[in-house]
Amino acid sequence: LQVLGLTDIDCEWPQQQLAQYSALTASSSLRELCIIDCDIQGAAWAHVFPAGRQLPQLHSFSARQDFGNDLCCLGSTGISHLVSCCPVLKQLQLQRKPDASLSPLQSLAALTQLTI
Repeated sequence: LQVLGLTDIDCEWPQQQLAQYSALTASSSLRELCIIDCDIQGAAWAHVFPAGRQLPQLHSFSARQDFGNDLCCLGSTGISHLVSCCPVLKQLQLQRKPDASLSPLQSLAALTQLTI
């Protein structure tokens, strides 16, 4: 799997078994991941981008919520996990929690497009 796009998935995402979210990034060939209007809880991002996993091909990641809530926002932990898992990101579009630190993004040397 090289490209995964999830858009406007209106369902009950798992709240208790967050480890299931790691399936979104299970493919080491993943090049693009786009999650839009899917109400993924902030705590899930640490499982989407688990510590120790490397996604060497992922060059584009987008996560946003267009419809008024902040469920898809990444906090500091989610951003740190994203950066450690995806060192070759070139394009990044995300919504962050108001208190989330963006300083980990400085280590993304290949980043050419950033939208927050």
